[in-house]
Amino acid sequence: MNSTLDYSKERQDIWYELSVLFLDTEPSQGDLSRIVERLAASSFSSSELIMIMEDEVAPILHTNLLCMAGQWGMFDRDEDVIQPILARMRALNGNPARGWPFFLFLKRKFHMMNVEADWHKILDRVSLLRRES
Repeated sequence: MNSTLDYSKERQDIWYELSVLFLDTEPSQGDLSRIVERLAASSFSSSELIMIMEDEVAPILHTNLLCMAGQWGMFDRDEDVIQPILARMRALNGNPARGWPFFLFLKRKFHMMNVEADWHKILDRVSLLRRES
């Protein structure tokens, strides 16, 4: 496993915060504000947050938004979010961004297609909040 990859509680907290975007309901302004605050307070850079979202969270949870009757309540933190992401990371030997760049781009676009607008708003607000601090 890639020893530089951090599976810390902080990273797992970020995974769970981002999972709200993949529920089969529109995230509320309160949800988005909470995500922004927690991401801004994290030790992860903006580029790390993007990688966490696109390469770790979205590949696991995007299918919920493709189901006719997807999960609309909260995900179970351990069973639905943490364990599946950890299993995928172990299967990929800690390197989820393997493959040809064009195919990686297409996979990321597909995984993010339903959450991209909210994700960009969150990133913009995280950057603004960090600049103000």
